[in-house]
Amino acid sequence: MRFTTPAPDGKLFRRVLALARTARDTVGFLPDSAFRDRAFGGTLLACVAEDDGQELLGYALYDLPRDEIRLGQLVVASRARDGGVARALVDEIEARHSPRRGIFLYCRNDFPATEMWPRIGFVARDERAGRSFEGHPLTLWWRDFGHANLFTSQAEVDARPVAVLDACVFFDLVGSNPNRALQELRSDWITEHAQLGVTAHLYEEIRRGADSVRRRQERTAARALELPGIAGSSWRAVLAQLKAMHPGAAEKDRDDLTHLAYAIAHQATWMVTSDRSFRGRYANAALDMASVKLVSPAEVVREIDEVARGDAYSPRDLAGTDMSRREVDAGTLAGLAERFVNHQRGERIRDLRSRIDAAAAQASHVRLQLVEVDSQPRGLLGFEHSRGTTFVRFVRVSRGVGDTTVARHLLAMIRNEAATSGSSRIVVQDTAVPTAISRSYADEGFFAERGQPVEAYPITGIGTLNDLDRRLATIGAQTATERLGDPATGAKVGAEAEIAYAPFRILGMDFPTFVVPIKPAWATALFDSRLAEEQLFHREWTLGLRRELVYYRSPHASGGIRAPARILWYVSGVDSPGGAEVRAVSQLRDVLVAPAEHLYRRFERLGTYTLDQVVSRADSKGRAMALRFSHTHEFRRPVRLDELRRILTGDPKSRSVVLQSPRLIDEHTFATIMGLGFPDDV
Repeated sequence: MRFTTPAPDGKLFRRVLALARTARDTVGFLPDSAFRDRAFGGTLLACVAEDDGQELLGYALYDLPRDEIRLGQLVVASRARDGGVARALVDEIEARHSPRRGIFLYCRNDFPATEMWPRIGFVARDERAGRSFEGHPLTLWWRDFGHANLFTSQAEVDARPVAVLDACVFFDLVGSNPNRALQELRSDWITEHAQLGVTAHLYEEIRRGADSVRRRQERTAARALELPGIAGSSWRAVLAQLKAMHPGAAEKDRDDLTHLAYAIAHQATWMVTSDRSFRGRYANAALDMASVKLVSPAEVVREIDEVARGDAYSPRDLAGTDMSRREVDAGTLAGLAERFVNHQRGERIRDLRSRIDAAAAQASHVRLQLVEVDSQPRGLLGFEHSRGTTFVRFVRVSRGVGDTTVARHLLAMIRNEAATSGSSRIVVQDTAVPTAISRSYADEGFFAERGQPVEAYPITGIGTLNDLDRRLATIGAQTATERLGDPATGAKVGAEAEIAYAPFRILGMDFPTFVVPIKPAWATALFDSRLAEEQLFHREWTLGLRRELVYYRSPHASGGIRAPARILWYVSGVDSPGGAEVRAVSQLRDVLVAPAEHLYRRFERLGTYTLDQVVSRADSKGRAMALRFSHTHEFRRPVRLDELRRILTGDPKSRSVVLQSPRLIDEHTFATIMGLGFPDDV
């Protein structure tokens, strides 16, 4: 079959008019002039047989209001029914007008087409009384193209994990007498830490209800929980896989399987269902396919409580794994598209495969790199440097444990690659990044503004906010002052600027710097990769993969340390490898003093320390101090103790410089130390 717009004075146009007359009982009456107007406007689409361009199989008549498509008539010739003509017509309309939000139509509930619309990608969104004498109710059907809008843009940067509710749980939840677990799901603290959602298929189950008043109430409740639309039919392939697992139960489980297929396509964390036998049949499959957990209402409350006590960024999830980064080779290339395709954004495997192959063919200037965890592909990067800009063709992370942790690492790698190459701008060209990437943008200094390409600015050097603004102006970028707000807020803006424009360091913002002593063993475990190599320690994933860390010490002799601030890490131990040197700089995000066990539980997700080790740093009252820090940069050239003494006192042999506790230094001293540590940047 092929598609064409009939000429208003041709034979095919007259065949369309004849077919329309046979279907007046269901599609209604339109004068010939209405068909002619749409033929002239290109919104009358005819489907004809491939071998006979004049054999009419069906037609679609539609309009283009606002940013949507209104389907007025869809008619298939009787001899061509059940041949996929209706789906093909709708698919062609979407292909011709893909930038629009979607297609909508109204159809009477008692018409046979009511059973067809769900099969070709429409969902029942609303219901109203019809204009016929009998007042037959009409259903509003909607086929979403999956584009970001005001609501989906917010959802993409929403770091809360998603819990999809099946129909039974939803009906019980909005009913008048929910059980204890469902009552808890209504609590404010739940929605603070997780996003409860329903899929498009719920509207189909609502439509089957016998009570029109209740249907209306349920649709109102569903809209408040509706997840963003998914383009195309990515969930259908998932549904087919699920049905094949238990053929004997496929029909009985059809509705729940459809919710599960949508949940997988939405990259949800949980699907909540009270059906114990359904959970038993498909729990392992859902985990294996997409890390979606099938849970009861009580179980999801418990798991959300664990999320509330933790954080989406959790490097502990990858503790004990082996992480590596390498160039993509020919043997790996073939399976990358299947691994990293983003069905949620409507991406097709063949399209991504074509883009990856094109990048691989440009090996002379496009870098294509793979991050593996325990030999499994978890991250994909494709980038090139050109005239001071790093263009990111791909930045993908596969779904699974630790995906946000890997995502933040990939973004940090891009920034480091750009700074090393001399680029002062990063432009992300990948428009189908997974949620783990998009929700990590702000944490790694990437600006993701509505309607604009995602960008970052890796500016090297040190100076005032005005100095930074002048650097940004030379590359035509919005200034830091415009982006970050009033510089009078001091340390807060200074801290934000150093993340947003890393590795640039800000002066003149009342942003304090502390020299903090740390023993070589803890420097090795927390951040110092070169020290680990010098001491012949195995370089674990922690050294390259962590973006946030915590260091514990006694609350005594704290030197007045506070956050936000910078930390210069002084590795103690004159006789130890790498000791008696300032080796890195970090951002200090939090300083907390609390009972040791409380601190351990709060920051357990960041790993490294055992409870006994935290307790050993407590004072007589059982309290310890936690320094949560991030965005660590190792010095290219460590600053020796004698150099530090000379900077602080003028005498490289001075014994007055004793670094046993945090020490506040002034900006001039900080700038001098940075000049030694990063000699090419300052």
